[in-house]
Amino acid sequence: MALTYTEAQTVSDDNVDSVIKQQIYQSSPFMTKLEANNEVVADGGNQYTFPIRYQELGHADATDPDAQFVFEKVDTRTKGVLPPRFYKSVTMLTWLERITNSGKEQVVDLILDKSEELTQDMKNRWATDLYTTNPRGDGFISLDVIVDDAVDYAGIAVGDAAAWAATVDDAETELTLYGENSLSEMKNACKLGQDYPNFHLTTNDLASKFESLVEPQKRYPDKMMANAGFDNCSFHGAPVFGDYHCPAGYWYGLCLKKGIWQIRYHPKEHFAVSKWEELKPQYPKNLGKYVTWVGNLICKCRYVNFKFTALDYTI
Repeated sequence: MALTYTEAQTVSDDNVDSVIKQQIYQSSPFMTKLEANNEVVADGGNQYTFPIRYQELGHADATDPDAQFVFEKVDTRTKGVLPPRFYKSVTMLTWLERITNSGKEQVVDLILDKSEELTQDMKNRWATDLYTTNPRGDGFISLDVIVDDAVDYAGIAVGDAAAWAATVDDAETELTLYGENSLSEMKNACKLGQDYPNFHLTTNDLASKFESLVEPQKRYPDKMMANAGFDNCSFHGAPVFGDYHCPAGYWYGLCLKKGIWQIRYHPKEHFAVSKWEELKPQYPKNLGKYVTWVGNLICKCRYVNFKFTALDYTI
């Protein structure tokens, strides 16, 4: 059935609450954490590059002190290359809305609220595409592609660099903490020196299932993230977050230590909101506004991340 009141009536009729409470957009714990870690980095140009060491030098060995040193070059370095990806969201203010939302009838500042809505809409799109493989063919590289044991990423094939692969379990359906096919086993499988998964993303249902498995005295929430609005409890000190956008059955264990994950963005295109502009000549007296974002998601070490894809919270 059609709604009783139009948008213009909603924000201009008498006795309307002057504060609009949005009911739609969900925040991203992943983006919030990277922002807190100062890993949202401005970068221009037509591509984003980052160097990696992808294999051992392999020359260290015991030796006879009188043996000749034989020098040999081994290529151990390469670079990842990613293109920038482009996002936009648009809104407009009609002639009717400009008239009805003015003067003493202006209970809600529609111009201000539409501006806030634009940014919320863009961040929600970003949070959704974080889990979406090749969104619309034009989106940034998602977690599902990066945290994988077979798919190429940043121009580097797994077949050319064995360390350029995460740990994946596509079969396990039961969430367990220890033993075979457990969180503990997955964490150990992708540990590299002092780097290992210290941040977990999953569905709200699986996060609740996890909380039921952890002894109360061992939950230890990430207080900074809790204060930012993301309830959590931890596994071996690594917070576990339920994310509305995470697809059913998925659990990501990510290493968010410094220098591994980054959001790279163009310095002039990071949720950049335009001015209101009159939409001439097609729509005189109507105003338009847009927000843009240009960037991509960088992971400099896939190896220290894992994912489950088939977990069932009812088991």
